[in-house]
Amino acid sequence: MLAAARQVPVTGLLGRGFVGEIGLDGTVRPARNLSTLLRALRDGGLRRVVVPAGCDPGSIPAGLALEPVTDLRALATLLRRP
Repeated sequence: MLAAARQVPVTGLLGRGFVGEIGLDGTVRPARNLSTLLRALRDGGLRRVVVPAGCDPGSIPAGLALEPVTDLRALATLLRRP
């Protein structure tokens, strides 16, 4: 959505997975079965995953880096970084 609106570069999406729900107020909220989702993303070849800040991922699969965000503004800032 942010890339389609040209708010972030498409290159910021490359190699990243995204897990969470976006609230109407722009906050990023936890999703269910986070550990299972993280394993699936890692097994699919991704190494970085954006997750809601403060979520409890249980055991983080080896080789996976989590990038926590609180809201869409924080996500946009993250995706604009080289």
